[in-house]
Amino acid sequence: NINTIWPQRQYIYQQKYLNFLDDHNPEDLIEKKSIQTEMQWYENELEGINVSPEKLQSLYHPSLSKTPAIEDENNYSTYHLKIKGVTIQYKENFNNVTLTIKGKLPEKIIKEITQDLKSKLEDIENCKYKITKQ
Repeated sequence: NINTIWPQRQYIYQQKYLNFLDDHNPEDLIEKKSIQTEMQWYENELEGINVSPEKLQSLYHPSLSKTPAIEDENNYSTYHLKIKGVTIQYKENFNNVTLTIKGKLPEKIIKEITQDLKSKLEDIENCKYKITKQ
């Protein structure tokens, strides 16, 4: 299965962009029509999914962290945060999200981080996710 995180992010971006266009500017009206067509495509792709900017913003923010993960400017679709001095990396891929823990953490904390991600993904995408270790 293909995850819908990227299409949801694109849909939200297009919604925000529409708000900046001027209905009285002919060039903006052309752009607006194009974006609305693209958004219709995303709506079809995301059928049955309630796109929520708030849920996407909290996706990589486990309760153990005071702050959400920050997007890595050098690595597309990659987010980082630190828990107890250990870097936690989230990488959005075409058909999954890879969680990498770059250091040692107690098993209890690892389980909490993975379960947090799994439950949020299931809520956002309205489907079941499976955790696999590599």
